Amino acid sequence: MVNCIWILFNHNTYPVDLGIVDKYLAMFWNWLKKLFQEDTDHNAVVFIGSTGEEIILDLRLPSQEKATDFDDSLKLSNCHQFNVIAKGIVYGGTEDCLDINRGEDLVVTVSLWADRKTCRFITIKGGATNIVVRGECIGNPKVAVELGMWSDQSQEKVRDVDLTNLILPAGSIIHIWNSELPKLAPGANVVVKQHPILTYLYFTFKRLIRKHISSLQLAAGASEHDSCGIVSLKIRFKSGPISFLTGIAPK
Repeated sequence: MVNCIWILFNHNTYPVDLGIVDKYLAMFWNWLKKLFQEDTDHNAVVFIGSTGEEIILDLRLPSQEKATDFDDSLKLSNCHQFNVIAKGIVYGGTEDCLDINRGEDLVVTVSLWADRKTCRFITIKGGATNIVVRGECIGNPKVAVELGMWSDQSQEKVRDVDLTNLILPAGSIIHIWNSELPKLAPGANVVVKQHPILTYLYFTFKRLIRKHISSLQLAAGASEHDSCGIVSLKIRFKSGPISFLTGIAPK
């Protein structure tokens, strides 16, 4: 059974393990599918359009065992002049412990807990402005904070995020997309990663995808070679025609 392929480069041949090729093909297909996914909005506690009040949550947020049944544990969407105090611990869903999309003049006081099953402690996006998050973050998600990532509701820049009273684990990663740099506590042991070029390319590409393509379908089937499978990509354009891209990938 074939377990590697050979690549010719600069008059030399190099073996490449099919398992590695399979891994990166899978990552590529998953990335393509995510471009077409809308936010499922299966969240534990949600505030939409709340204005001018303070809410004290007596923690009916998900238990640690049930948290990953949700995308986000606590979500604020398009809220204004709104304060939330969450007593106890907010356990992370599969995406975020706390997701803030749009809105302005918000103060959120929380204790967040996440492991590697949760993508982030905090996401702030959609042009949200003047956001204060304070409290403590416990655990080791893939990313601690993500600011200014793509939002279906708005792609405006995130501004004036204050994390000076938020305790993050040492070495936490903060990703900056379409956002200003946040205010951090002096001497905070975090790694800030900015992506200006990638942000422009990704946002531009995603706008084009959403504007011109209505659906994407991936299908896999068997081939006559034991070591390979057939992968087909079906793209339906909003303007009418359908195109197919078919390739061979290792099983």
